[in-house]
Amino acid sequence: MAIISAIRAYFADCPLLTSGAPLGVDFLGDGVGYTVDAYPCDPIYRRYTDGGTIRQFLFDFASREKFGTKTAENMRNSQFYDRLAAWVEQKNLEGTYPELDDGLTPIEMFVVSRGYVEDSGDNTARYVMQFRLLYYQPGYYKAEVI
Repeated sequence: MAIISAIRAYFADCPLLTSGAPLGVDFLGDGVGYTVDAYPCDPIYRRYTDGGTIRQFLFDFASREKFGTKTAENMRNSQFYDRLAAWVEQKNLEGTYPELDDGLTPIEMFVVSRGYVEDSGDNTARYVMQFRLLYYQPGYYKAEVI
């Protein structure tokens, strides 16, 4: 399973997400929904002499939410991201991470930036929170070629 797929499955289990709302990858529609989007980075975080590496996977968790002049509604959106950060931190404490391919060992997933409005329209806004997943890849690891 690709790392992005494992991350998507991890967030699909989050009880904070609106039931029935779509959870995509690299796509967020016009209605209320969620997406996990990878973004470019140097994948090698640390290299070991045996060829093993600690790698990083940087990604955004984004949502399309109702948005406008109602302060209470916008505050609920912001509070959702505070609760999402707390949920990920709790999962770290429990040692629960995305299920990566055999041979890859997750180390930690954490928030890089708090949730913020990236783009807004008349009645909706795209909110984004950035994350980093660190994982160990042994020197002998062979990636699946699709």
